[in-house]
Amino acid sequence: MNDLKIIQLSHGRIYPPYSSAYSMRVHQIFNDQDRKILSVGGFFIRDKKIGYIEQYRSLILTALSVIKGNRSFEIFISQKKFLRKKFIKRSRELINVSDIIVFEGPWLYPLFKDDLKNKFVVYDAHNIEYLLRKNNIYEEYVKSIEGELAKRADVIFTVTKEDYENLMKLYNIYDKIYLIPHVLPIKEYEWRGSLSKDLVFIGSLYEPNIIALKKIEYMAEKLVDFNFHIIGNINKYPGKRKLKNIIYHGMVNENKKDEILNNSFLALNPVTIGSGRNVKMFDYLSHGLPVVSTKIGARGFDENEIKNFVFIEEIENFEKRILELSTKRKVVENASREAYNYAKNLYIRENRNAMDIIIKKLKKDNFNKS
Repeated sequence: MNDLKIIQLSHGRIYPPYSSAYSMRVHQIFNDQDRKILSVGGFFIRDKKIGYIEQYRSLILTALSVIKGNRSFEIFISQKKFLRKKFIKRSRELINVSDIIVFEGPWLYPLFKDDLKNKFVVYDAHNIEYLLRKNNIYEEYVKSIEGELAKRADVIFTVTKEDYENLMKLYNIYDKIYLIPHVLPIKEYEWRGSLSKDLVFIGSLYEPNIIALKKIEYMAEKLVDFNFHIIGNINKYPGKRKLKNIIYHGMVNENKKDEILNNSFLALNPVTIGSGRNVKMFDYLSHGLPVVSTKIGARGFDENEIKNFVFIEEIENFEKRILELSTKRKVVENASREAYNYAKNLYIRENRNAMDIIIKKLKKDNFNKS
């Protein structure tokens, strides 16, 4: 089964691969396989086709979803609104010649569900989308889309134990869900932030990160002696404030990101909504960065295992904890080494091969969908 062809259907910005946690997951889960990734949406002037990546622009879709709010970007996609015929046609072409169809989120499933006969379908559930939209105007609509894909899929991947259990209970599915957490390759320990006053936050242009950015702006006003480094395309958010001690780096390559993280003394994760595990958390820890985080930001990790280097606080206590840690540099140094060792061990423990799971399932089912 080494000649299996895979197409991953995604949404939003997936180029460059490190543009967001979502993008990194999409690229890494089937690394080294014969695959194509197609995505639509994002602030691109032109379509991009680079290697196995095909990124299709849709400026109207992206702009209108920002204006409308209510997490409407994905909803518009699921309803085929503002999508270009070029993207739809290309997706169908690749579905036709692929053996395995991976939906990176449920949003494109309604568009192509009739094209999936004899195809092995994977739902890579980055979040439990229905639970993310509790009390949202699209709540029941999302549940119907996600539930239908969950039942059709041959294999479902989730990123946290909580999501794994919630998905089973929510859609009454117990025999095809597998836990494949977010993990990143571990680099050498190069943290140099023991005397630094630099703080760092990684965020893409995504509602939970926008809310977190507003919290960081408030902190920056109070903590004028600290520098707040913001990595990611959240710098495109039109409502961001320009404060002297907030540095927006935008999209950076891996070397630049490593430099910023290694020179910071703390990472921040003041997110207050979301499901799934934040990839940024693993990124911080794998660089030996202690983190001040909300409880939601630390989801997907065992709190007893991380308590010595992830300092969980309510949002209103972030400034106080940052100031406290800035006076306890030895504590921070010890926390840094513990964070790095934890990430290293976690990578060994959780690094699972999605393709191995699929191949076992294919052999069991004799790849005979009807």
